[in-house]
Amino acid sequence: MARRTGPDPGTGPGGAQTDRRSFLRGTAAGVAAAAGAVAGLPATSGAARSAPRDLPNPPGPGERYAFPFRAARTPLSGPGLSGPGLSEPALSGSSAESGFAARALLDFQGEIGFQVTDADPQHPWNVHLRITRFRATADGGQLGQVTLDLGRTSPEGMLVVTSERPARWRHTVLLDLAMTVENPPAGETDQVDGQPLVLQTRSPAELVGELDVFPPQGSDYALRRPVELVRAGGGAGAELSRFPMRVGIA
Repeated sequence: MARRTGPDPGTGPGGAQTDRRSFLRGTAAGVAAAAGAVAGLPATSGAARSAPRDLPNPPGPGERYAFPFRAARTPLSGPGLSGPGLSEPALSGSSAESGFAARALLDFQGEIGFQVTDADPQHPWNVHLRITRFRATADGGQLGQVTLDLGRTSPEGMLVVTSERPARWRHTVLLDLAMTVENPPAGETDQVDGQPLVLQTRSPAELVGELDVFPPQGSDYALRRPVELVRAGGGAGAELSRFPMRVGIA
């Protein structure tokens, strides 16, 4: 039995009243705690509730992913290009040097797919990802439908961890692309009348996404540098100065 060291609250002056007040205060506190539990209120502190997420288990070689994406208001510049009611001077830099006099703003929608090919044994979350699928289309107005497909090769990109707590990744995507313009501008002398214009990236497009979740869910990717697309003979064709790709959203 516990030994009481203070005066008996039930026998001293006003002890019964003091004991009753203490009992009521304890009962009220217990009821409030129970009400919080019933209401689903968390019992942890605010700091614990906002604790950063740890890294989940990494994907294994062979795992595949496919995501819808959008790339809204993508500027496509090229000789004589004009979009749906929009024709502007070229931005600057390589566009101007290539003689690209106008641009169209295109809203691309499509799908991109990846496959894990291998991982770093010392850092399993640092993995190579090969593009297995890429296709996007946009209404180009006077240009008709503009389509982007995978080109001749499929170079591998990298997914690397940049922070373990909170979990963050950098995903670098390399894309060798073929662009098809349904109604090429007048004056494209290397095209047969009525045939679409097909262009190829001179070097792979490099898109980088800074992710706080993987697989991506509404994650933004951006071109590291403008991408030049050329004709079959190597002549200037068009340029993508930006490709603001949001992955994981239809």
